[in-house]
Amino acid sequence: MNLKIIFYKSSSKYYDSVCLQCENFVGYSCEKSANTLVLGMEEIRQCEFEIKGILETIRNWTKTEYFIDEERATLTDINTIFTIVDCEAGCSSCIHPEEYCYENAGWGCKSLDLISLRKDSYYSYRLSNCWYEFGHFENNVWNIDKEQILFMLQKEVKKKKVNICKHFSYERLQKALDTLPNIIEVTEDGDWEYKYRNAPLGMRQSEIIGVKPREKREKDYRSPFSLSLFEDKQEIPVNDTKYVPTTTFKDIGGLDEIVQQVREVIELPLIAPYLFEHYRIKPHKGILLYGPPGCGKTLIAKAIANEISAHFVSVSGPEILNKFIGQSEANLRKIFEEAKKMRPAIIYFDEFDSISSTRDADGNPLMATVVNQLLTLLDGIDENSRICAIASTNRIDMIDDAIKRPGRFDYVIEIQKPSLEGCKAIFRIHTENMPVAKDFDKNDFVEEWLVGCSGAEIDFVVSEAAYNSIRRTVDIGRTFEINTNIDITDKNVIVKEDFVKAAITLKESRARAETAKWRY
Repeated sequence: MNLKIIFYKSSSKYYDSVCLQCENFVGYSCEKSANTLVLGMEEIRQCEFEIKGILETIRNWTKTEYFIDEERATLTDINTIFTIVDCEAGCSSCIHPEEYCYENAGWGCKSLDLISLRKDSYYSYRLSNCWYEFGHFENNVWNIDKEQILFMLQKEVKKKKVNICKHFSYERLQKALDTLPNIIEVTEDGDWEYKYRNAPLGMRQSEIIGVKPREKREKDYRSPFSLSLFEDKQEIPVNDTKYVPTTTFKDIGGLDEIVQQVREVIELPLIAPYLFEHYRIKPHKGILLYGPPGCGKTLIAKAIANEISAHFVSVSGPEILNKFIGQSEANLRKIFEEAKKMRPAIIYFDEFDSISSTRDADGNPLMATVVNQLLTLLDGIDENSRICAIASTNRIDMIDDAIKRPGRFDYVIEIQKPSLEGCKAIFRIHTENMPVAKDFDKNDFVEEWLVGCSGAEIDFVVSEAAYNSIRRTVDIGRTFEINTNIDITDKNVIVKEDFVKAAITLKESRARAETAKWRY
């Protein structure tokens, strides 16, 4: 293999120095304004640093051309050659060169990773096609298509120019291919199981499309009822109980449009999967809800889980973080493992910004590894099927852009504070079964006192009004003294004054919170 570089006379101040450097090579020639440098593989190996310096200088000069074996090439193609040369040098300096070449996919060359020879490594399972995916069924037996595997490997060798490596040989490639079985039989207790085509969320997988290694179930995973993710490294007890929230869409007010969007993204694939087949699209895997605190983000996640009878895994972002290196990533993996075991499932991340903050040069490197682990797990949802992730935050500006790209949390919905009609609906839901005075006008009260409040604040006003009614109608001090039951009478109702007093309490607490930083 030879590399030809042609560059022309330039007004650059570095032109003369580049020409002087090129004169050190036998294959350099200059005709009029054209300079030609022809390099063999041995020269590239011995003078890699000098050649890279020349290329870096002339890369932006007008009409610079590159050829590999007389075929026009790009800088990317040339960088591929340097990658092989560097890998070749690494192998030569290694104590066990055979082990060096068999790293990654296992074909006897580190650069060949399009298809993985391994069946149980995390690397091959996530980043490449595996050898057992190439084949066809014949009499209920999976026949491995070795010819197709070899054809794709040969194409990869040509594309990545692996054959220029002095350590590479097709014999080694064929020897690795011969170690593969010709057929795979799926048995009840064997090492292999059927692979099914991905079905929409909540639908049963029925179409067999291949085989895959049988999954090994871990003996421990996080309890669905526990939000604590075990400080240090405690074992997680096995719990096969499915948790489906009791919250329904009837419990949510003022968010009709948002609820409609969420149902379209998550519930519609269950009701009408043929629509997605017709349009040749895949359902969204993740939804990111953002907006002020207390506006119903968690309620929406619980309601959709209830609607589709999905296992609900709720976790707050800070609970995932752990002081031990690697434990935060392990916590994330266990959450996804739990969802996979109990699917259909919804994973709900509250305070999402705490585990998905933007990665930059000045950021925390440990946090960057957590974000990377999260991205990997989100990309793996495709094969897990029937798992949907929902996240909420009030600091969307802190979320890493990679999290929001298509295929991850690509459906972003803003949840604002409710409008006047929304406040009325929320207030009506919270007071529906409460002993409220008949002459109390709910709409007038909302218009006068609750406009601009969040759903959580309206809930606070309703609860505080009930306490005001108790304080007004019950002798609480005497009740504590004599410790007797309280008789409920017609006086134990919530009147307008109770609600007004509760609204004033809310506004005063707001004002105190806003001025707290100046008082302490």
